[in-house]
Amino acid sequence: MKKLFYFLGGIAIFAALTISCEKSSIDEMQEESSISTNENITEASKGNKVTICHKGKKTLSVSANAVDAHLAHGDYLGSCDEACSLQYYQGFETDTSGWYGQVTRVATGTNGIASSEGSYHAIFDASSAPFTRFEGYSAVWPGSWKIETDIYLDPSWGTSQGFDYSVAASGSDGGHQRDFIFHVNNDASTGKLLVAGSNNTNFAPREDLENLNHYEVTAAGWYTFQHYFYDNGGVLAVDLNLIDSNGNVLFTETRSTPLDVIATEIGGNRYGWFTFINVAGGIAVDETKHFICSN
Repeated sequence: MKKLFYFLGGIAIFAALTISCEKSSIDEMQEESSISTNENITEASKGNKVTICHKGKKTLSVSANAVDAHLAHGDYLGSCDEACSLQYYQGFETDTSGWYGQVTRVATGTNGIASSEGSYHAIFDASSAPFTRFEGYSAVWPGSWKIETDIYLDPSWGTSQGFDYSVAASGSDGGHQRDFIFHVNNDASTGKLLVAGSNNTNFAPREDLENLNHYEVTAAGWYTFQHYFYDNGGVLAVDLNLIDSNGNVLFTETRSTPLDVIATEIGGNRYGWFTFINVAGGIAVDETKHFICSN
């Protein structure tokens, strides 16, 4: 009887071990199957996505069938970091070199404004028209290029207060070719802080921005003013992009003329210039960058 008991007990233990091993093996196979399936889903998803640099600012992953549309309005293939290389940078962390005029370096928190990046930014005074040559003028078309400058905007500025900010392209002859200008004004007729763009400045607030392609700024904060220069079918095109602190493109004004043939007329960067500033106390500026892009 004892032998039978031990024999049955042994069978039970063996069966339990077998079931346990089988369950472990099944669990492992299920886990491996799940991992394999997840990897396949991920790889399949990746296969339908293409990485682009949107407006020279934000890296996006878009469906393959949307790529042509993105490229058509100036986006690049690849990430923004891969697509463009930094040529000039001034973040005002140590000095104000490269910018000329009444430019004062101040610590973050000055006048209640935290710097866009780092611990310092600059105040561009209303009594002057600050400008920069970036790293120097260029008469050679380098491929697509862009200029970015962070500027603090505040809808509470007084009526008709604002500024014009231009970035100019050089011609292939080394001379001045054309200005591309952001207009910012607390509009007298609407009471709204408006942003628009054109190729000319009259060195005073424009009171007609509400009649142009424009954007209304409703929240005080840092905004990136981006000029993106690119080849559009052999002719220079420039997107004036207003970008918020999260990288969202809020506004675009595209400027182009058939006269600016890249092969014969267009060089590289020229200057950045605040043609006028009439904001009481000046404006806060930070993070000026010049990039040359690979396409």
